[in-house]
Amino acid sequence: MTTIERPPGPAAPDAAPPLPEAAAAAGGRPGRRRPRVRWMVLLGALIVLAVSAAAVAAPLLAPYPPAEQRPRERIQAPSRAHPFGTDRLGRDVYSRALYGGRTSLTASALGVVLTLSLGVSLGLLAGYAGGVVDGTVMRLVDVLLAFPSFILALIVAGLYGPGLLKILLASAAVWWVGYARITRSMVLQAKSEGHVLAARAAGARPWQIALREVLPQVLGPMVVLATLSMGRLLLAISALSFLGLGAQPPTAEWGLMLSEGKAYFLEAPHLMLFPGLMIFVAVLGLNLLGEGLRDVLDPAGAAGRA
Repeated sequence: MTTIERPPGPAAPDAAPPLPEAAAAAGGRPGRRRPRVRWMVLLGALIVLAVSAAAVAAPLLAPYPPAEQRPRERIQAPSRAHPFGTDRLGRDVYSRALYGGRTSLTASALGVVLTLSLGVSLGLLAGYAGGVVDGTVMRLVDVLLAFPSFILALIVAGLYGPGLLKILLASAAVWWVGYARITRSMVLQAKSEGHVLAARAAGARPWQIALREVLPQVLGPMVVLATLSMGRLLLAISALSFLGLGAQPPTAEWGLMLSEGKAYFLEAPHLMLFPGLMIFVAVLGLNLLGEGLRDVLDPAGAAGRA
């Protein structure tokens, strides 16, 4: 008998090529998300640093005092002498924009510190104490969350009169609820972890456990949330100043500059263009920085949001 030999078929591959996602998870070449996150953090940090540096160095960069009036040079278009033009009183808009950054950014930073401190403190107290304390704080949070935050801040600021310090207190009295709610949920999760149970078994007092074991786990995510919230708070403070409830003349502040220039929008649009552009750039940098930090600290969530 003659044996018929079949032609050899194609050799089977040893293994299927790994998928890009598997390679990235196994520590191979990273996917596209990681470089984008790094660039987001870098770009946001550069923008925030540039705006903050310009505000800090305003006395060195501003060619004129922010409140100096030159009636003969009122409502002038941008020129070599006045890069951003002049306003209705002949004041240099470029100088006022630089000094306005000091006011707006400082107010936003102080507002974030106040809201973060109040929200984290009450959320930590409610989550760790539980019982009646938890129920009281959370019911107050539910009541405040039932109303728009900006409307409540507007009402509080209207009740106590105009002033930058008053709108900061009004903002802190309203915007703390989000921090408190998130802090409480994180505290409830941390209470069941091993190091907290070990500290409790070792006889540590409740306030010591809350401050030494639970609080450090909360601060990191809260700082990222505060970076994201600072942009929204900057918009809210500028809006309240635009409505006449925040900074008062002759203070240089971005929202107030927008309010002073709205009557001359058709005649001199630069009076609103440049302060609005400064607000836009600052908020963009803060949002990019906050989003990037959140994705870096939570890569699993970043993959889900991609």
